[in-house]
Amino acid sequence: MKNIALILTFLPCLAFSQTKTYVSTDPVYIRNVDAADQFYEDSLYREAIPFYLKAMQVTEAAFRTKFRLADAYLQTREFASANPWLLKCAQQNPKDCCVHVLDEASDLYKYRPFLDWWPLQTTCRKAMPKFDSQLKKQLAEIEHFDQFVRTEHRLPN
Repeated sequence: MKNIALILTFLPCLAFSQTKTYVSTDPVYIRNVDAADQFYEDSLYREAIPFYLKAMQVTEAAFRTKFRLADAYLQTREFASANPWLLKCAQQNPKDCCVHVLDEASDLYKYRPFLDWWPLQTTCRKAMPKFDSQLKKQLAEIEHFDQFVRTEHRLPN
């Protein structure tokens, strides 16, 4: 019985450690990303920024780390600092970044008056010329209605 309790105690840790991957094996990079991610997930964005910056000194290859750094800057209203990182994200991985830039319903879209938006939007429009935010919104509404009907209004057997 003790063995089962012990396994159940460590199971979440094992699952987490197996799902997190790094673009670098450099211990400085890993240590800083881990520290930054912990602050970020606790909504302590200002505290996360220096750790993300130290990780970026090792390598800028990780899209997720760059995007979180940019978002941390946005959350702390440091818009001028967020701009270059968002642009790097859009250039590195347009499909993941540009959905947030072009979708009027995204959290990022609300920051457009504070950012150097045109270069970012131009990069994204070139990368995703067929993106249609209205269609995306309609599809999300259809999906929401479909799931509501399926889960809330099941017909009796």
